Amino acid sequence: MTGQNNLEKFNEIYENTYQGVLKYVVCKCANLSDVNDIVQEIYIEVYKKIITHHKIKHTNAYIIGIARHKIYQYYGYLYRFKTISLFSKEKDEIELIDKFEDETDIEQLVYDKCDLESVWSYLNTKSTNIQKIFFLYYNSELTIKEIAGTLRVGESYVKNCLYRTLKELQRFMEKESDIND
Repeated sequence: MTGQNNLEKFNEIYENTYQGVLKYVVCKCANLSDVNDIVQEIYIEVYKKIITHHKIKHTNAYIIGIARHKIYQYYGYLYRFKTISLFSKEKDEIELIDKFEDETDIEQLVYDKCDLESVWSYLNTKSTNIQKIFFLYYNSELTIKEIAGTLRVGESYVKNCLYRTLKELQRFMEKESDIND
């Protein structure tokens, strides 16, 4: 296979399997902040298999097998020795500001980022199930019924978690805004 054929095959596999793999990883992860790293590792492995002319039969089952292995590996012994970034956040933020167009309201973007960070920091205080429900509902845009099926819990449980936590989150954000004013 040529490089272009490899890339086309990878893109086809990625588009056909991404949502399923994402749901699987979210359900199996101990921490939602690990999801992107693990999904990336899965698809790097898939691309390596394509490059080495490895035929991928039963694509979904094969990739879920890779996912299972990567999750186990990620949370294994090497996970304890996670590397520390060599780059300061300030340098990244300066580079990011330079890339914005003149019409961009940077102040509003900063407020939005702070709000999003507040929401995720609040959600990190909740149980892993609640974090997964929020991730699947708002990030993956799954329905309540789909989330219930994926996590193997009742629909009423998913609704209660969403609505109860949304009310708590609303109160939390109101307190945050009162403190910052």
